[in-house]
Amino acid sequence: MFSKVIIATDLSKASNEVIKCAQGLIPLGAKEIILTECLKTLEATSLALAEDIESVDGILEEQKSVLEKQGFKVRTEKVFGTAHVEINRLIKEYNCDAVMVPSLGHSLLHEITLGSLAGDLIHHITKPLLLVRLKVENSKNEKENQCVLASSCEDFHSSILYATDFSEHADKAFLYMEKLVKSGAKKVTLIHIQDMVSLAKASKELLKEYDNIDYKRLDELKERLLKISDTKVNTKVVYGKPANEILKYADEIKPALIVAGTHGRGFIGDLFVGSISHNIVRHANSSVLLIPKEETREDE
Repeated sequence: MFSKVIIATDLSKASNEVIKCAQGLIPLGAKEIILTECLKTLEATSLALAEDIESVDGILEEQKSVLEKQGFKVRTEKVFGTAHVEINRLIKEYNCDAVMVPSLGHSLLHEITLGSLAGDLIHHITKPLLLVRLKVENSKNEKENQCVLASSCEDFHSSILYATDFSEHADKAFLYMEKLVKSGAKKVTLIHIQDMVSLAKASKELLKEYDNIDYKRLDELKERLLKISDTKVNTKVVYGKPANEILKYADEIKPALIVAGTHGRGFIGDLFVGSISHNIVRHANSSVLLIPKEETREDE
């Protein structure tokens, strides 16, 4: 599924924690990692002026060593400038299958949390993007007034929430759900949100009719998964604001992974644009796998 994966790092503690969790990629088929240090041109210049390049190289080598001990073949790369442009270049150069980044931290990671880099990657990345959620805990040292990050390192196969709007892109993104089930997913929930904005004037009878139609659609997707394995599959149709309802339901069932396409009609088209995308990335207590439009071709 994801044989060769780029892990983007800014050499922070958050990056270190995500690298500890890279073993979660092994059940997804990962064998080779392109460990990529992403720095803006100004940051790179500052490091050079501070003559701190050797210490940076040392951290990168330490991260590489951790990945190698997990059983990966690892190659390191340094890129400067616009991250999504450079990452897409490496994807093409090394024929990578996915990109993995942490969803908390500073510098590159800070941008992911606030939506800058995440927005660029969501709209421009050419391969699936896995944003790994880290746990934030209070420091055990009472004298330290700060939070610390801890690895959750969950099994991505344990429980997956798949959000669909039944668009063409969502249907193609569902191919990855089939791959996840084939590779050992244990529990899957398929969810569709009846958007309260577009259906604000709909009657209760009409909403009920839509629910019946959408449950039938979800049942068809469920049957496709059950033909692959005996994975436990649940379906859910909810009425409300898409991002809010997905976050609420995710908090209820606590999936290890949320999967969705980045384009479509209705809520998926809006889900990863502007403030809604920030809400999903910043507030979901699960890792998120986004499938870009360019990637989801039926011949894969």
